[in-house]
Amino acid sequence: MQSTCLKKIKAFIKPSILEDVIDSLENMGIEGVIVSKCKDVSDDKGLTTVFRGKTEKGDIQACIRMEMVVDVALAGEALRIIQNKNGLVSVMPIDAVFPVGIIEEEGSEFGSRWCGP
Repeated sequence: MQSTCLKKIKAFIKPSILEDVIDSLENMGIEGVIVSKCKDVSDDKGLTTVFRGKTEKGDIQACIRMEMVVDVALAGEALRIIQNKNGLVSVMPIDAVFPVGIIEEEGSEFGSRWCGP
């Protein structure tokens, strides 16, 4: 187990600003962002948006979920970038990091096995 000063940031943004946010984070040196498409059930009843040429109307809107683990020194700036783009952000502390990888075993039928917590 390795102890570090890391923060996990989870953010929800509009699909139209994804490239701007990713570019800004990469310019800061943050890489390895996990991006997922999701749907937002919001209070904006009857709101109409256009995404990739398709008009979406109603209570459920397309959104993007981003997750990243960053050094505590970069967390504040990453939050400002996402919040300036009108994103919803949550931050959680990371208490420990466990390396996961492959251990080579001599004489094994498969030659290696996974290790991890």
